[in-house]
Amino acid sequence: MREPPVASWVPLTKSELGVLVRVLLAKTTRALVLVDGRSGAGKSTFAHRLAQVLDAAVVHTDDIAWQHSRFGWSDVLLDGVVTPWRRGAVVSLRPPGWGPSDRPGTVTVPPSPVLVVEGVGAGRAALASHADLVVWVRSDGDEARRRGVARDVTETHPDPSAPDPAPSVAADV
Repeated sequence: MREPPVASWVPLTKSELGVLVRVLLAKTTRALVLVDGRSGAGKSTFAHRLAQVLDAAVVHTDDIAWQHSRFGWSDVLLDGVVTPWRRGAVVSLRPPGWGPSDRPGTVTVPPSPVLVVEGVGAGRAALASHADLVVWVRSDGDEARRRGVARDVTETHPDPSAPDPAPSVAADV
């Protein structure tokens, strides 16, 4: 997928980013920020930097969708995270895919004035209509692919000399 060219852009420091986003979110007491972009674009990095300057919580769509559905997780995010967070509640969600796979823990969100949700598809229409700000992280396709592969290899095999924890199984069909 090619992204359209950007006519101009200006690099911002963390504090300048914080000021800009606070101005954009000035009219709301609880702001939902969605960070979307291609895999490897830098969404997680951007979301965490934004969360630092805004004292915000971060939720990763990968955690919501894990072992549940690659695309059909909007309702889980809205019902299990966004709606209770908007009410000011502490969120403690065990996404549907976690139980059957014995993944421990929960997605926890404290009552905070800003919630940043990041991941591929975070800015989709079903979620964007609930958001106060949607950010698209633009990236060079080759660089995003390189970073995504490097990240995925590191997460899957942190020690290259370690045996594969989940070897593939071949079968005659």
